[in-house]
Amino acid sequence: GLPGNVLLRQSRATFTGYDAKARPLWTLRADVVDAGADKMRVEARGNVEATLLDSATGKRRAVVTAPNAVFSRATQTLQVGGKIVCRAPGNAATDLRVEADTLIWSVGAKQILCAGAVHAVLPNNVGTADGRDLTLQLTTREWRMQSVRVSVALKPGQGDAPPVLANPLK
Repeated sequence: GLPGNVLLRQSRATFTGYDAKARPLWTLRADVVDAGADKMRVEARGNVEATLLDSATGKRRAVVTAPNAVFSRATQTLQVGGKIVCRAPGNAATDLRVEADTLIWSVGAKQILCAGAVHAVLPNNVGTADGRDLTLQLTTREWRMQSVRVSVALKPGQGDAPPVLANPLK
């Protein structure tokens, strides 16, 4: 039997979230997915992979992997927990790779928040950034972190100026 608040349980399932114009916003795959009886909450556990999409273009903006995730229709948020890894835009080794303990995507605010310690491997593996409380504004693709320490490798002959860090989310 299922717990009282679970209407549907699926194994190795994929779900897609849509905006008001029926355009896909995200896809979520996991080993086990439970949908609440009121259809206001979807919980995913085991090998969770969430792909965040740009609704206007359908373009992939980020891929998040984690042990568990919860989508709440009431708050329009996707909360991913456990040891998470977020790759943006999720295409290749050129990605911005962020590791954190939690990630909250607020669909309405078009914002991603990672509270607490954050470790980032910069695009093209040019260095790392360690800090706290990452905020990523999806409309402008700008990101901010508190108490940031950045380490970059300078190539011979490059001088002492840090490399240009192109925003991989644009």
